[in-house]
Amino acid sequence: FGNLVYEQSDSLQPAADKLKLQVQTATVLRQPQPGVAGPLASAKLLDAIFGADALRNKRNTEAVETGASQMVSARITQHNPARVPALADVKPRVRDLLVNKLASEQAKKAGEARLAALKANATDTAGLEAAVSVSRAKPQGLSRAQLEAVLGTDATKLPAVAGVAADDGSYIVARINQLQPRDTAVIDDKRAAQQYAGAWARAEGQAYLAALKSQYKAVIKVAAPASAASAP
Repeated sequence: FGNLVYEQSDSLQPAADKLKLQVQTATVLRQPQPGVAGPLASAKLLDAIFGADALRNKRNTEAVETGASQMVSARITQHNPARVPALADVKPRVRDLLVNKLASEQAKKAGEARLAALKANATDTAGLEAAVSVSRAKPQGLSRAQLEAVLGTDATKLPAVAGVAADDGSYIVARINQLQPRDTAVIDDKRAAQQYAGAWARAEGQAYLAALKSQYKAVIKVAAPASAASAP
């Protein structure tokens, strides 16, 4: 296969005919895209596709191993260089992004004002929804960041208040009325201790890696391809 695509480098069809293969067409970008599987997830194949010879001369790439017993060669039929899109093409998206940004800023401003008012007078519950019990096991629709903000609030003096931006750009204000004991029916002491130990170990590991990256100025510029994770 490697010899065939090299010797007749102006077309993949002769190699496909001889080996009874089917030439397939795809649109690809320079970097592997999230969710893409198969040969197009191979950074090595994409490097070959966007190599100078394949790009400039429209020649077949070398045969690239993209999996166990899988060799692939590709040839560019059309190349669209990276470009700044015309304003008319991106105007609707830019407008939507700007509107969302301004709305998020206004929501944060209003939320922080309501939070300040609630801190000054915790009995002023106007606009707050009915109280619900939340926990890590039952977040009641709160995102991870929102839940951690609520559970991490200093509740030595109740009621306590917390504010956090939501993922959709809105701002959540919460009033903590009471602390409830852990429900042992949901998680027993042994499991809780194991989860705590695991979380602590992960946090220590992440802190250690962050310290090493900072010390040695390490930077990950390109994510490892999926195939590399399974390589011996």
